[in-house]
Amino acid sequence: SDPAHSAQRSDVMAEIIDWIGTRYEFGGSDHGGIDCSSFTREVFSKSFGLDLPRTAFMQSQVGDPVAKKDLKFGDLVFFKTARYAPITHVGIYIGEGLFANAACSRGVTVTSLESEYWSKHFVAARRIFSNNGLASAVVPETNKVMAVK
Repeated sequence: SDPAHSAQRSDVMAEIIDWIGTRYEFGGSDHGGIDCSSFTREVFSKSFGLDLPRTAFMQSQVGDPVAKKDLKFGDLVFFKTARYAPITHVGIYIGEGLFANAACSRGVTVTSLESEYWSKHFVAARRIFSNNGLASAVVPETNKVMAVK
């Protein structure tokens, strides 16, 4: 494995750990309270200097689709947990069947993708980074490629 990737991995984990225990707040985006898509935005911004779109649904439109069995560290995992949209929740896959997310019940935690609740609500996964760096990360609404800071 190349050192750049492993450095990024530890950076991402450090960022996730920094958020663990933060309470959930819909629309929140700081350590006082954060929601699922702000959590993924913050981690990607601090770790990769990358701006993800604001909502879980919009985040599900960027990068490349990945099958559940092919998940790798750093992939975004998406869920339908409510009726109002096709995708209503997002987390970051961290390996070993686990993902980090900000959820109503417990705030920012690490959870099993195979738990009854999450496996039932799993919809899709996307890879923002591919082997050649950035995936085709085009934000459909603006049609502009996401800028790496």
